[in-house]
Amino acid sequence: MSHAYTEDQLVEQPAIGLFAELGWTIAFGNPHPGPSPRRRRSSSAPSPAGRGKQGEGRGGQQTVRVRVIDWENSAANDFLLVSQFSVTGALYTCRSDLIGFVNGLPLVVIELKKPGVPARAAFDENLTHYKQQIPALFWYNALLIASNGTDSRVGSLTADWERFFEWKRIEREDEPRRVALEVMLRGTCDRARLLDLVENFTLFSEHKAGLVKIIGQNRQFLGVNNSIASMLVARKLGHVRVGVFWQTQGSGKSFSMVFFAQKVLRKVAGNWTFVVVTDRVELERVEREIAKLVKNPDGKTPRVIGPADAIRLQELNQRLEVLKTTDMALIVSPVQNEIEQMKRHGLDIEPHRKRMNDEALDEKFKDSSDPLRIVFLCAMWLTGFDVECLSTLYVDKPMKAHTLMQAIALANRVYPGKDFGLIVDYNGMLKSLREALAQYALGDDSGGEEEIIAPIAERVAALISA
Repeated sequence: MSHAYTEDQLVEQPAIGLFAELGWTIAFGNPHPGPSPRRRRSSSAPSPAGRGKQGEGRGGQQTVRVRVIDWENSAANDFLLVSQFSVTGALYTCRSDLIGFVNGLPLVVIELKKPGVPARAAFDENLTHYKQQIPALFWYNALLIASNGTDSRVGSLTADWERFFEWKRIEREDEPRRVALEVMLRGTCDRARLLDLVENFTLFSEHKAGLVKIIGQNRQFLGVNNSIASMLVARKLGHVRVGVFWQTQGSGKSFSMVFFAQKVLRKVAGNWTFVVVTDRVELERVEREIAKLVKNPDGKTPRVIGPADAIRLQELNQRLEVLKTTDMALIVSPVQNEIEQMKRHGLDIEPHRKRMNDEALDEKFKDSSDPLRIVFLCAMWLTGFDVECLSTLYVDKPMKAHTLMQAIALANRVYPGKDFGLIVDYNGMLKSLREALAQYALGDDSGGEEEIIAPIAERVAALISA
């Protein structure tokens, strides 16, 4: 007697039904289907989709173009979803929950868990194992999806779990945010949206760790497509007031610019020129990268302690070592006659200025293995400076509006082992923060402020107990 409360019944079968609703053909196991009658073409008719030669009468030839994927007409492609598809590698045979094939290419791999089991288990236990044991499955991969039905994440082939992200809205930015599997599948696996993601929202970026595959996140996908739609309306009406696409620091603005530029170049007729205006030197490198991407696509007596105490002691010793080795630096802009000005306050700026001039302090601070872990800022680095490993920002300076949003966003970057950024407010800027959040962050969602603002005593207690 089968039990109804299983992964198959609660998650996989509803997902299969949704794929069928989205127009995918459904198969189970390892199918070997023959030609579908509705897809069969006569031998004399040219195929619309790569390059080939075909007989035309006696001794005649006709050259036709055959595309692996028809990007313009999603309905002209074959979308096949296979449940429980097995792939044999060098050592193991692995069976994936769901694989989405487009014209025979396995573009989407989905692993599911039943409700109550963290979605991350699908990544840690299944997807990671598959990538190691059956790498051929991922040669053409576009999306990896992990879900337990209520919590769903999508990521690229090179992404670790911290880089997997939610897909909260399907069509419009004013939709209520939901992280259910249905929203994920409708938002990413609708046939037209999937092809749009693969063609126009996929990049490869060089990082210190190597080549990284980037796929557009939900906010970038909706924002860029809305921007292009607005641009086309403005073009039709004969004016240039396209609008503003707002993204705060750390949200992927540079990639959004690339997505926008490459989709316009591919999809909109015209001799386009893109002008990038920046207020920081670091973005000059990003400009060059955008152009490149767009062009090509102490006790003496020993004490006996138990295992738990030993672990705790090791943790404390590690923290103590971090404190002992931590380097600090001052980062301020140079001003005329600053040496004399600082002397009036009893300060010697010369050794700090020498260090700022002689050392690459910005690169050191971005390197989590470097002992430079604390910097004191006034204005430099406060906005427009990205440090993924930064976890805590102490604020004792009046700020408002977008300047405040950019400053607190310093601590919001995704980084392994960091669940959230901590802002310690010494200035009493709560009112300004509420106003900035209402204008730039919360939008149509209510109640978000309570999730990110907490009394300092509560955070201190959490840090002490950690």
